[in-house]
Amino acid sequence: VNPTTGAAYTNTTKPSNGTIFLDADVVTAANDISKGILNFGKSFTADRAPEPTGTLAVIGFKVLQQTATTVKFADTTTMPNSIDGTLLFSKPGSPSIKGYAVKQPPSINGTVVVTPSSTPTPTGTPTPSNTPTPTPTGNPGGSYITIELDKTNAAVGQIITASVKVNNIIGLASAYQLNITYDPTVLQAVNPTTGAAYTNTTKPSNGNIFLDADVVAAAHDISKGILNFGKSFTAERPSEPTGTLAVIGFKVLKQTATTVKFEKSLTMPNSIDGTLLYSKPGTPNLTGYTVKQPPSINGTVVVTPTPTTTTKPTNTPTPTTTTKPTNTPTPTPDNNVKAWAPYTNYTTGTLVTYAGSKYQCVQSHQSLPGWEPANVPALWRKVTAR
Repeated sequence: VNPTTGAAYTNTTKPSNGTIFLDADVVTAANDISKGILNFGKSFTADRAPEPTGTLAVIGFKVLQQTATTVKFADTTTMPNSIDGTLLFSKPGSPSIKGYAVKQPPSINGTVVVTPSSTPTPTGTPTPSNTPTPTPTGNPGGSYITIELDKTNAAVGQIITASVKVNNIIGLASAYQLNITYDPTVLQAVNPTTGAAYTNTTKPSNGNIFLDADVVAAAHDISKGILNFGKSFTAERPSEPTGTLAVIGFKVLKQTATTVKFEKSLTMPNSIDGTLLYSKPGTPNLTGYTVKQPPSINGTVVVTPTPTTTTKPTNTPTPTTTTKPTNTPTPTPDNNVKAWAPYTNYTTGTLVTYAGSKYQCVQSHQSLPGWEPANVPALWRKVTAR
């Protein structure tokens, strides 16, 4: 189950994030719940710095029966080179890492757990009391999407946490895509926890809904202060009308009034102020909700204590051209390759044409404007003519 909500896993549920591998390009799960098998993983399409220590994933296990049992890593025929059911890699296309030990966890309920008796000790006849009528909680404020800032005044070097939230948007279940703009000379998009600067493919941190999306994509233009990202599911699922979709940090580089806001984009022609929300795969985007822009930042002066050492903000390194993974399946010849189109369900291996080039789908998804093959290497691989 989800360790926070208690929701039962399905065969495609991804575990909750740990402390490392937070911005993976591909997150997959191929569980067999009926047999008690969880098979999942994350991958990056480009070389990156190693993360040798930390938590990869978090899973909940709800006890159904009071008996001794185990949770363990186990070999499988689908992972022939694994070490006790584990495959770890250093670079795309390289062999799996060796030389580490797999430590299995201890057994569960090997000793009897005494459950307190459910029969209360009599304490006399209680005096009946009036039960107060609960106040309806509901979702006040109508149906809207907004960016909630943890503070609107911050000194140079401080990080403002921006939470993208939805409220009572009935039917929101299948996908979302957002376009957010800011002034990159005043603010720097960063991970709100670690402070690591965003690149053009960094995915925002998770909120509390849309946690197990089949596809997570980002196609930013950091140099222009544009964040464009989204998540989608390939199958129908229950609506999540209220909650936090994503969390982004903005580090203050300059003490001046500025804004972070949703904004329309030419790549999202049907958007509502830079927001696209969907109920089911292949259906038109939802309408009838309000886009609430956040308040301005540093509209008033923040007095910063005189520091002993002034640290100037460093520019975000320009991403270098990365080497595409070599373990992508070889495309099969297809004389009827169609042009890429938005709002289309693509499966792994599908070939399309875009801007004069041919691409192969490497992750099943529903396409959205802004997720063109040339923009999202996590979803598409360019096919080189031989």
